[in-house]
Amino acid sequence: MNKANRAISQISTWLQHHGLAIAPEKTESIVMVGRRALLDIRFEVNGIEVKPTRRLKYLGIWLDHRRSFKVHIEEVSRKCTKVAGCLSRLMENIQEPSPSRRRLLATVVESIALYATPVWTRALNSARTRSILDQVQRKMALRVCSGYRTIAADAAFVIASVPPLSIKAEERVHRHNGMETTEAQNKLLD
Repeated sequence: MNKANRAISQISTWLQHHGLAIAPEKTESIVMVGRRALLDIRFEVNGIEVKPTRRLKYLGIWLDHRRSFKVHIEEVSRKCTKVAGCLSRLMENIQEPSPSRRRLLATVVESIALYATPVWTRALNSARTRSILDQVQRKMALRVCSGYRTIAADAAFVIASVPPLSIKAEERVHRHNGMETTEAQNKLLD
């Protein structure tokens, strides 16, 4: 805590020297300690005390003190559920629009859910987080295939020709790690 406070003081001094300033009222902190208990840690920014939180949003990614990214999956699924609800109203279950247009609208939810995948992909090791993503995607898959809510998620994914988000996330990680797009897509299909 003392080292961090000294570093914050040095950064603040450097910023002031260059005509910039830290906004302490907007400053947030998080201490990533895993399962260990957090002690009474406080940081000081320009004389204002900043207490670490258990979770915070940084560049669109939810960070939690355990580094599990389960909070990120939960928050993103809430956002995707809202977007999926709005898009579902555009896609009545009968007639219009065509399946290709429905699939295009479904990719909006996919893009939101898979934002910054290489950062949080290890959260998919948990069956619970995979099921959270599948629940979100199921709603859109049902709309793409004009299916009823009694259709199972896996069946809806197959009928709608939409791979589960957990598998799609693995594809994005492979592409991020330098794999060619076609090779990553073939791996996804396997």
